[in-house]
Amino acid sequence: MSDRADQPFDAALPSPIAPVLSLGAQAEGSVVTVAGMSVLQSGTYIPGHTEREIVKLAQQRDAPDLIVISGSAGGGKSALIASVLSDHSDLFDDDVVYDATHAERPDVTQADRLGKFFAPFADGASAWDAGGLPKLIAANTGMLIQLFQQFRDEGAAFTQLEALLKHKLGVTRAEEEPVTPWSIVVVNLDLRPTAGQDGLARDMIAALDFNNPDGLLEGAPRCGTCRVRAFCPVRTNSLMLAASVDAADAVLEAAALRRGRHDPPRVMWDFLSRALTGDDTFDAHPDPCVRVAEAASQEDQAWVWEHMLMRKFFGLGGELGRRVADLDPSLRPSMTAHELLANAGVRPEGDAAAVASAPGGGEALETAAILAGSRSLHVGELGRALVTAAFLGDARRWEFMDADDVAFGALIAEYGEQAIDPDGQFTELWQLPALLEDAIAQAFGVRQGGAYIPVEGYDPRQSSRVFVRLHLSEESRSYVLVEDPAERRDPLGADLAGHRPLAVTVKLGGVEVAINLPTFRLLRVAAAGTVASTADVERFYALRRAVEALARMAAGPEEPLLIEAPGSGQRYEISRAAAGGRSLLVLREP
Repeated sequence: MSDRADQPFDAALPSPIAPVLSLGAQAEGSVVTVAGMSVLQSGTYIPGHTEREIVKLAQQRDAPDLIVISGSAGGGKSALIASVLSDHSDLFDDDVVYDATHAERPDVTQADRLGKFFAPFADGASAWDAGGLPKLIAANTGMLIQLFQQFRDEGAAFTQLEALLKHKLGVTRAEEEPVTPWSIVVVNLDLRPTAGQDGLARDMIAALDFNNPDGLLEGAPRCGTCRVRAFCPVRTNSLMLAASVDAADAVLEAAALRRGRHDPPRVMWDFLSRALTGDDTFDAHPDPCVRVAEAASQEDQAWVWEHMLMRKFFGLGGELGRRVADLDPSLRPSMTAHELLANAGVRPEGDAAAVASAPGGGEALETAAILAGSRSLHVGELGRALVTAAFLGDARRWEFMDADDVAFGALIAEYGEQAIDPDGQFTELWQLPALLEDAIAQAFGVRQGGAYIPVEGYDPRQSSRVFVRLHLSEESRSYVLVEDPAERRDPLGADLAGHRPLAVTVKLGGVEVAINLPTFRLLRVAAAGTVASTADVERFYALRRAVEALARMAAGPEEPLLIEAPGSGQRYEISRAAAGGRSLLVLREP
């Protein structure tokens, strides 16, 4: 056996790559169990605004009787409870449910356990029955709905609790909050920002910094003994990402906007794990550092290059990775990007210097630079990597969002400002009714000196159709800008989650419509003449329901109608006129 001094690193020290790999979406370390957080999970958990506010709430004299942490899988519900209880268990009831979400429908044993947990909130219970320290539970929305159905099937009565929870979670049409003899707070972690202002992304990236002694890797002590760091893309990617946190956070925020919802922490960790490892699982090596040593022994510069952040950041797998790929600045019209792409491969020494000077200064940059200056890379691949490196170095110089991203970003910003100052000047919000009117007329009706929509509902197969004039305005009440539903329904819960709306909510004909970025894109392409159903069929049908309500509201006795003659495409306007004390129908070409 060789002397330890002959080894590329001290194998007695833990691999810093292994914990990064364990953060993948399918890895064991990505899920917090009922028993609590592991050492790894404790290191990756990022506490913030929500945890601090829950503790403050529990410390108040009028603390709630029940705190429900809800949200989709991977949102960090169980981890939040474990974090809060680690320092403040004395503020909460001993009966805690860390995770009631293993299945969408609870089994018999689980339902019995939850029935006992919720017993103080059964119908007929009084305030003193639930008195004492707040009870704490983590449960997703779907499971809770199934649970209450199961309670009813078994004859248990929790109608007040069910009504209140459904109201706060937004799964009921009731506008008024039910009155109960006890108080409940629901914190929906799907509303918690994970990127951008007050998000978690920056702290997550800092936790993965190989040089951070307080991070997940505790300064990566094995790296101090490693003699093959020039062939370790993972360490260099970590340093590059930490040095490029502004750019990475901006991209992740834009990706969430495109989804219309914040990405849960588990999805964020999966993306960051992929970014550092170059989307490689290292499955063939129990100790992933051995693969790095193999690359070094073979002087495999190509393997290093294929795993580099500048090569992979806009080409990672996973659902979040696919959204990030659409934000690649090399795909945007930009003179800066054009110059890098056009000049890639022309001056190899310049390409090598650009790679070597990328943010972070990791040793593997030198190895990647050798390959970049060797003329062995495809110029398109090299050019895109140079654009990514330059973007990560200073994202402020780059346009990485398209026109819809930018326009919707301005719209959502005004929506947030309008909630604080309703009398402010809001250009984008004022233009929204006109966009909706154009899009609706193009997608469902006709433009004939104005916007018209079908009276009886949208069916292009009808040979003869009747249309009514569409006026979207606050004055007609056909269009109403409304308060964000989460803030309107449960302002305390929204505040605890640090909620920042990602959609503008309006009422069209009394039907509430959330306009997020995907819906905004649909409206823009529809207004431009693209067939809306082919652009986004799901949102097309949601919009169609609102159009039918608008038609019912608009089709009053005084409104002119537009008639389309069968088979001819010719249209006539019908309006009422008074003559000799009688009401006549007047037919004319519009």
